[in-house]
Amino acid sequence: MSKRRGKPSEYISDWTLKFGLEVSTRDLSTNEVTSALCLFCRQFGREDGDDDVARKRKRTMNCKYFSYPWRSDNFTSHLKKQHLKKWTEYNSSSLEDKQSFFLKNESAEVVNMRSFVQPEGSMKARIIAKQKCKFIIDAEIVESLIGGLLFDKPNDEEESFNMEEAKHRALRHFVHNQEDNSYVVEVKSVLKMNLLNDFVAVGVSFRQASRLYQSVKEEMGMGFMGSVSDVDVARHCRTICAINLQYLKEMLRVERIDEQFRTLRLAFQEQSGFREMLRNAQQTTAVQSFEQCWAPLGNDYEDLQQFCGGIASVMPGTSSVESDFSLINWTKDPSSQSLTDFSLESILHCKQYRYLSKLFE
Repeated sequence: MSKRRGKPSEYISDWTLKFGLEVSTRDLSTNEVTSALCLFCRQFGREDGDDDVARKRKRTMNCKYFSYPWRSDNFTSHLKKQHLKKWTEYNSSSLEDKQSFFLKNESAEVVNMRSFVQPEGSMKARIIAKQKCKFIIDAEIVESLIGGLLFDKPNDEEESFNMEEAKHRALRHFVHNQEDNSYVVEVKSVLKMNLLNDFVAVGVSFRQASRLYQSVKEEMGMGFMGSVSDVDVARHCRTICAINLQYLKEMLRVERIDEQFRTLRLAFQEQSGFREMLRNAQQTTAVQSFEQCWAPLGNDYEDLQQFCGGIASVMPGTSSVESDFSLINWTKDPSSQSLTDFSLESILHCKQYRYLSKLFE
């Protein structure tokens, strides 16, 4: 007696053409397919059935996503119930016609745009919403900048107001690591972070950002994302500011630049041969490039060389300075003169967050 075959644990690539599917998501670590989209749903929408008149609930217009356990009979059952006419046509087509079936029908059929808006939340949105990430922030950034310069005192401060307690509540999502004197902040939903970042970047208040988030969540049917208050938005902005400042510090490599500068100065003071080499290079009349001037020092001062050749030698011009002031004036317009320093910094940091994060991908 032969053993019964079990369910396939992995998605079979032949199913893509056989059943008119499209791979929508893959596991980030194993690259295995985690969900597949029905192209009939996306291209044509679901067909009206004979029982639609007697149905008590309206037929859904959502696209069908398949996931593990992978079973071909689930594909066939869906196609026969929701796309019988198109599935019959597709199933009887040749291999060549199947390859161009959905492309051919793009101009011949009216695409059901409602199939692109999924009230129950797309599979991709669900996956991004569940993605988490952690950031390690230096202690001086959290304590001196985020908890110092960017912590606003309330205008209507009461006598019972405790500044240290309020600061502790505002920064409690930064977890202190005693071993290396750093802070770890965890982002529990990448999708939530991206949405709130984009809302604040256009200049809305924290309260407006929380309301916009609620509206998007309700409109897209993504109840699994949870709710957000204006306090949560402020906490998110502190996280964004801290991440951006850490990115900038990594780009500038301040500690390594300072260390290399100290080493270079010490070598010049104590090593006569090194000092003589630099003086001879200074007295030469030949025209040399920036790289040629630094070549005798080797690779020991690479960060210092990049700093001197880049940031330290590029003076801000009129256009760049005016651009910065224009951005501030646009953010702090006549209707937003009461913006606190923290709110203004949040808007500006949210504008540049995506650009800075791309540099470290």
